[in-house]
Amino acid sequence: RLLASQGWLQREILKDGEEIDFKLTDKGRTALALAHHYDLFCQYIPTLIKIDHYLFDSGVQEKEFSSLIIKLKKLSNKHRDSQTPAWEITRHIEGLLAGPILVTLGMSEFFTDIMEKRDAIDNKIMDDFPFIKSVIDFFTMLKWVENKRFTNEGQFFLKRAVAYGVTVSYLPTFMQSAELLFGNPNKLWKRTSEGLETHVNRRMNVWGSGGAHALYFRKIDEIVIDLFNQPLNNQPVG
Repeated sequence: RLLASQGWLQREILKDGEEIDFKLTDKGRTALALAHHYDLFCQYIPTLIKIDHYLFDSGVQEKEFSSLIIKLKKLSNKHRDSQTPAWEITRHIEGLLAGPILVTLGMSEFFTDIMEKRDAIDNKIMDDFPFIKSVIDFFTMLKWVENKRFTNEGQFFLKRAVAYGVTVSYLPTFMQSAELLFGNPNKLWKRTSEGLETHVNRRMNVWGSGGAHALYFRKIDEIVIDLFNQPLNNQPVG
């Protein structure tokens, strides 16, 4: 379904849903030939899983991340606005890197005051946290930051970081894709000696799902309060 949503596979349901026929599309054939573009960035997933440990560590000079951004920029410039599978792949890679960073910044509320006041990002922040400086360079490439200030587009994404929470929380599962697809998937459900799940960051998952449902619950509250503020005869029975 994931590949079909990208137009790389065609799914046809047969025999009243008992069978499904899959066909690789021309677009999918081209994309698979370019799959090697993902390799370098997917090797970075273990770091992305623990990105909260690196973003705010003053002792970390994350040269590897800066190197990835340079490679991504070259790839993006090469296929800019081409609307080809190669262009889509660069967008996927951007999401792979941006998603965990957005969620970590959202959970920590690190830039909340700066965005609300529309202040420039203090140089001291970038001096104290070298990884944050690399992130700002990345956001500048995405046009989320301009002249050390968040653009409207950048604010749009940062304010919606919670929407990425659930997806990013399953990065530990994606890191074990080979085992999941071709090995023993039951290994994913093992817990650590402390009883923690190994296939999901549960704290992040709860944060993401809670935030995603916040609007729904708020609307339900409004409906319930409105109903029970009505005269007694107009309130629901039971």
